[in-house]
Amino acid sequence: MKTFRCEVYPFEIWVGEMNDIKGINKKFEFYNNVSDIDNPDSEPLLVDEKDTHFCGLTYIAVNKKSKLKGAMVFLNKKIMEREDAIVKGSVYSTIAHEAKHIVDIMSEEKGIAEAPTYDCNEHQAFLIGYIAGCIGQVWDTIKDKKS
Repeated sequence: MKTFRCEVYPFEIWVGEMNDIKGINKKFEFYNNVSDIDNPDSEPLLVDEKDTHFCGLTYIAVNKKSKLKGAMVFLNKKIMEREDAIVKGSVYSTIAHEAKHIVDIMSEEKGIAEAPTYDCNEHQAFLIGYIAGCIGQVWDTIKDKKS
């Protein structure tokens, strides 16, 4: 797992592999909604290590030790490298898809409104590009590892 910190809108981004879920569950709490993080009635999610039929998964995450809030992406090498997935562009579409989820989480957590038109959304485009680059860096490491 690799940690990135977006300095423009201070926010933690963690990117790891599906096969790391078991260990990561011990270090992080996961949520479906930003509002659940500070809600004492909300129980954290347990990410299922057997939930491996997705190319990628994104969750709102809180580091149990440091209490830092952010988002975590899990990438699934087995699915992303399948021959039929590569033909469909799954690697690139997954990275873009998960980057958009993180921008949405970050925007909600920071109170940043979504821009209604393309000429007002440069900050969102920047964030998607930055986050896609972070996820891509980790993907490059994962794909080069021997299975």
